[in-house]
Amino acid sequence: MKRIFILIMTILIIFSFCSCEKDLINDADTGEIIISGKKNNYTDGTYYSYFDHFDADGFCGVVRMQIKDSVINSVRFDYFNKESSSLSLTEDEKYAVRSAEFRAARKNLYTQTLSAQSTENIPTNNANKYTGDFLRLADNILSAAYIGADKIIISESSATYTQSMPLSDTIRATLQISYTSDKITDIRFDVTDQYYASLLTNEEICMNLFGLTTEQIKDKLPELMDRSAERKENTEVIYEKLFGVYNSLADRIMQMHIVPQFNVEELF
Repeated sequence: MKRIFILIMTILIIFSFCSCEKDLINDADTGEIIISGKKNNYTDGTYYSYFDHFDADGFCGVVRMQIKDSVINSVRFDYFNKESSSLSLTEDEKYAVRSAEFRAARKNLYTQTLSAQSTENIPTNNANKYTGDFLRLADNILSAAYIGADKIIISESSATYTQSMPLSDTIRATLQISYTSDKITDIRFDVTDQYYASLLTNEEICMNLFGLTTEQIKDKLPELMDRSAERKENTEVIYEKLFGVYNSLADRIMQMHIVPQFNVEELF
């Protein structure tokens, strides 16, 4: 009887140990993660999601998720430039602060996703750029995994690009264009003096340029310059150079707003 009792207890301990193992994920970046969320009917596979354009710093967000037995057992998130170099490992001092901030935020995103087996526990109130980007990319992956869709998902990007140039020692022109994917959602074009006071009326510029194509904007600029010249001092420089300046700044921005050409399966 005693032997039978010991045998039963041994089986229970082994069963308990095996059960606990299934509730743990040993991740290289975050260590052991206890799965607290319910198991979802994900389709097994390795999934990737990335944005359809580079951001203003020349980086594109990419998320990779590996799913086995309907369990998310690995999450990776990084930003890559045109040369496929990552933000997290960059040695460029220009991006040192951004890289450090990103690495700190990323670990929490991994832990929360692996533990909950979803993104539902990631707080969205006052979320930073990294959290917002991760949620958009990761949620697209999980939606695809639910229905067994494509394992490489191109996600819609939102980005704002800014370029400026001096028109004289005291006057500077600045163009800012916001995109959602390939659609222009906002335009800000201004000329300021040395005190950053506008020589144009932003409200008028935005009202007249918002949603127009580049060609339509070219047609509109002379009218805006004429009205500006009637009201403002020092506008002769605007009158002479504004047309060419806008085109130069717009060309710079279009060279920044480009589609990634890398192979996501080779990035991580």
